Amino acid sequence: MSKKIGHFLLAFLVAVIGSGALACGRIDNAAINPKADPSKTQLYVLNYNGGFGSEWLFKARTRFEEFYRETSFETGKEGVQVMVTPTKDLLGTVRQTWSVRTDDIIFHEGFNDYSGWIRDGLLMDISDVVTEALTEHGENQSIEKKLTEKQKTYLKATDGKYYAVPHYAAFGGLVYDRDMFDREFLYFKKDWQSSVTDVNDKFQWADAFVTDLAQDRSAGPDGDHGTPHDNGLPATYEEFFLLCNYIADIGFRPLTWMGGGYEQYFQFLMTALEADYEGMSEYDTVYSLNGTANTLVDSIAAGSPVGTVTFAAPLTLDSGNALTDGKEMYRRAGLYYSLKFVETVIKNPAWYDPARQFSTTHSHIDAQSDFLYSSLEPAQKDIAMLVESNWWESEISPVMTQMTERYGDRASKYKRNLRYMPLPRPTQADVGKKTTMVDALSAYGAVRAGLPAWRADLAKKFMRFVNTDVSLKEFTVTTNTTKALGYALSETDLSSMSHYGRSVYESQMRSDISYPYSDNPIFLYNADSLTSWSTYVSYINNQSYKPVTALYVNKFSAENIFAGYYENGKRIFASLMTE
Repeated sequence: MSKKIGHFLLAFLVAVIGSGALACGRIDNAAINPKADPSKTQLYVLNYNGGFGSEWLFKARTRFEEFYRETSFETGKEGVQVMVTPTKDLLGTVRQTWSVRTDDIIFHEGFNDYSGWIRDGLLMDISDVVTEALTEHGENQSIEKKLTEKQKTYLKATDGKYYAVPHYAAFGGLVYDRDMFDREFLYFKKDWQSSVTDVNDKFQWADAFVTDLAQDRSAGPDGDHGTPHDNGLPATYEEFFLLCNYIADIGFRPLTWMGGGYEQYFQFLMTALEADYEGMSEYDTVYSLNGTANTLVDSIAAGSPVGTVTFAAPLTLDSGNALTDGKEMYRRAGLYYSLKFVETVIKNPAWYDPARQFSTTHSHIDAQSDFLYSSLEPAQKDIAMLVESNWWESEISPVMTQMTERYGDRASKYKRNLRYMPLPRPTQADVGKKTTMVDALSAYGAVRAGLPAWRADLAKKFMRFVNTDVSLKEFTVTTNTTKALGYALSETDLSSMSHYGRSVYESQMRSDISYPYSDNPIFLYNADSLTSWSTYVSYINNQSYKPVTALYVNKFSAENIFAGYYENGKRIFASLMTE
């Protein structure tokens, strides 16, 4: 079999296997649910079957049904059957069809307008679920104790009650092949700058990298040689670009990403870069519209590699000026720097494959498969990094199983050393700041309003069950991702995870976690206009542009697009509702 045919077969297999019980966008419920048993009560759960999948829910179902197998919820019946409906319908579609759906519980992402769901009477008050200790499951704490103060105030902001529980945490960024980095010595050596006088001379900048793994490495983005997780990795954008040049020069490919959704996937990366630069306090001010913004840009002068930014005077926002001055948040330096990062990547086609990375038919599965497959076949150019988000490994797991069957244990996700990459900082002055990660998808679990009392009781029991520590840990070990609640994994738990899943968890433990929402009434009534996604629109010459398209197709500069962000911010704040 030729290598190209083999690669095609793997992509085909993951399309089939990865869909599980999906066919042509529809769900074959008979394949995932047993026949309804009339002697038991049925509970209906809708789950968005995206990158995080539904395996975690099937596992929880099995344990829940066993836990309540002798409990009667309806007269003449004993036990419960959890009937799961995985769906590819986006939340907007689910909301439009809410009145004709029969789901008791929903797990989904994109609840940007969470308070709107409450105002429309669609979700049940589950304050008792959240605030009462989980004693029936051997825990003396409540779900509420697992939430941050920001999560609590936001979830209760509408009327002081809880209507949802945070679901999975979603972090954009970069994945890197640690095996390849080790094999090709792709780490900056300690104090490399002193030995390289001209980074444009490839014979000199090759001297920036270690020549064996025992050699002392640079301190990485955290600026600390004593924390080995990021030692040798690029600390600044300049080092990242230098690394990409080096990888390309020695015959490999630095980067890959999804062609059909390049705009969305780069926006996840830009959100991560932006939040990490700004830091949690600054980034939270964007959504709270209350606090002091210290990173507003006054002007940008030309310079390598990110230009020279002159900052404006700090701006303090409060209830008195948030509506008039909130538009200033659209000229934060984090927005500019993340644009400059992506612009530099796009302007260097030697770093990626333009025929695939900007092809509308090149899917996320294609990009993930390219990344994984590249190091398994000698005829393929090894790919060092993948633009993705933390759910990618759960999403591609079926194809990794197929790869393991074909190539052996070395292709297993538990053997391959793939990791979440600590992000570089725009300038040397930013190195050493604490990392900030942003949970970008607003995913929640909620119960339908208006259920009969006995059915509401059953639904609430399930919501409590899936948020016990046992269930949260099971979710993480199953998906190699985390829930957006506070719980600790043991070394036993971590040893059951992939290198990638463990690296994401450990990154979270080292980081501040920001959530792109607030309890400010301006945000609550205008959430769809003020999400991080709405930020990434540039208004230039009376026309709206998506930033990556504007860079790649329209050939606008990062500076042009950044100025257009501010113009778009003016338009948004001129149209906000106050109630």
